[in-house]
Order: sequence, then C-alpha cells, then structure tokens
Amino acid sequence: MVSPESSRIPVVLEFRIDERVLEEDLEVYLKDSWSRDALDVTYFIMPVRLAIGGVEMLEWLGRDAGPSDVWCDLCLLDVAGRGLECVRSLEDNTQARYSSLEDAVELELQRHGDTVRVRSSENDREATVGYEDLLNAFEGFARNVKQALLKAFPGFRNDEGLGAWFSSDEV
Repeated sequence: MVSPESSRIPVVLEFRIDERVLEEDLEVYLKDSWSRDALDVTYFIMPVRLAIGGVEMLEWLGRDAGPSDVWCDLCLLDVAGRGLECVRSLEDNTQARYSSLEDAVELELQRHGDTVRVRSSENDREATVGYEDLLNAFEGFARNVKQALLKAFPGFRNDEGLGAWFSSDEV
C-alpha cells in the first residue's frame, strides 16, 4: 500500500533574480517614471521554471536548433498574481488558462476532483498533479516574489498601487 505522502508529485515553481533587471527597474521606480498600467508586463521580467513530477513545463526546445532551456522569462508579478488566481479559480470539473501577458507561455489547467492536468503551449507537454500541491507551489512562488522584491524595493510597502499586496501577510 502506497501512503498519500509518498505518492505526491513534486512541483517546482521558482525564479532566478536578475540583478541587472532589478537595478534598471529600481532606477525607473526611484524616478517615479514607470507606468502602473504596465507594471505586470514591463517590469521584473526574470527567468521562471515550472516542473511537475520532473516534467519541465516551460522548457523551450530550441526551435532554431539551439540548446533547450528550462527557464522562461516571465513577469514575476504576473505569475505571482494572475497565475495564482488562475489556480485558485479551479473548481472540480472546470478548466482555466493562464496566458502570460508578454505571450511567452500559456498553461491550460483542467481540474477533476483533487487532480489537475497541466498542459504547456511552450512544448506541448502535460503533467498531472494534486490540486493542493499546485496551489501550494503557486502560493509559495508568490510569497518568494514578494520577499525578493521587498528586499530590493522596501518602498513597495507604502506604494500607492502596490502597497496593499506588499504590506499584506497574505498572497
């Protein structure tokens, strides 16, 4: 008999901080010259990786005969916000679609009971995972994004447009 803990499928949703991007975005932020409407498209675009049970969902397969890459440049705030809301919106026997605002990737999610089938437009791969495991991964990602950006931009806590999310303990 297999215990529920041992049959869980690992979900890795992580990002890498690009210090150059942070410096450029900080410079724009300090000048108060960024467009709030473009915040989740234009800023904080960094490498993101999603692997479900070892299946690399964002791996770009080198269409031009280049090497594959498991990291996809996405807006961290978009994945932390709209991506998480997409997962949260899933009820039993429903589907949702997360399309990154910069059109880099699209994830199709279909929930049946406690499992979710995830299909990536980036490489046509599919993986099935427990709903709670996927939700926990996206919530953890959002918390990590919040922590990393607050470390770089402490003023976000008091920002007119971002302050509510950055000062809240919830994601």
